[in-house]
Amino acid sequence: MLKILLLFALLIAGIVLGPMIAGHQGYVLIQTDNYNIETSVTGLVIILILAMVVLFAIEWLLRRIFRTGAHTRGWFVGRKRPSRA
Repeated sequence: MLKILLLFALLIAGIVLGPMIAGHQGYVLIQTDNYNIETSVTGLVIILILAMVVLFAIEWLLRRIFRTGAHTRGWFVGRKRPSRA
């Protein structure tokens, strides 16, 4: 687990520091009718990673609140009937 976290931290550091060292941040423009989002590629990657972390945290919280993990899995397993041949 520690190796995976270290590898993930190195990957994030490479994504952030690589373009800074090279001097080319990249440019992302998302434009709709009257709404513009302008950011660097590095900023977009960081925003997407943070959004995924928030979504996983919300999912974890909802699972803890409703406790649907093992209960529904057991219900589906219990409903399987042996086939009669």
